[in-house]
Amino acid sequence: MRTFSLKTLREFWESGHPEAELGLRGWYCKTLKAEWNNFGELRATFRSADTVGEKVIFNISRNEYRLIAYVNYEYRQVLVKFIGTHADYSRLTRRDIENL
Repeated sequence: MRTFSLKTLREFWESGHPEAELGLRGWYCKTLKAEWNNFGELRATFRSADTVGEKVIFNISRNEYRLIAYVNYEYRQVLVKFIGTHADYSRLTRRDIENL
């Protein structure tokens, strides 16, 4: 899958969350190698992934962080929309997530 963007991930771990780097790099590498056709196939790679509307929610670093992405299975693209701590994610409403 073509994944946008490593820059966004790097900015997050360099801006005060260095402990997230390993988990985010792992997510990025697995996602790059993936060839998902649907959410079921994605879920085989990331068992704790869930959806809210058209967005996919990923647990990073044993659920310390959450990553929200838009996944376009047809064009094999993943666009990172949000990265934050679990507490940051908990403050988001369903509408917030859908509007990312």
